[in-house]
Amino acid sequence: MFLIAVTKNEIAQNFSFGKIEEFDIHSLKTTVITDRFLSEFISEPDGFSVLESPLIGTFDFQNCIFVKISYDRRSNSFYVFKSTISGRPVYYHINQKGEFFCSVP
Repeated sequence: MFLIAVTKNEIAQNFSFGKIEEFDIHSLKTTVITDRFLSEFISEPDGFSVLESPLIGTFDFQNCIFVKISYDRRSNSFYVFKSTISGRPVYYHINQKGEFFCSVP
């Protein structure tokens, strides 16, 4: 399970579970919450990725990725990858305020 929220206001204080990362992208607050069991936040030179793998906690977890959401600062874009074997739904939404939400339940 993970949640990515790019909002005008901080929302981390609304959550009391999981591993929480919070930082700015331009003038927006980015909150990433991972469950520490199947999902992981990875900081990258030009952005970040959040991925879900049944092998989180092992050295070769990137060999079996079910879902990967990446943000690239250079293009100011999110990329959504979902493996055909995962069977996991990926929900994402951009509201009228331009806020972005993405979750794997």
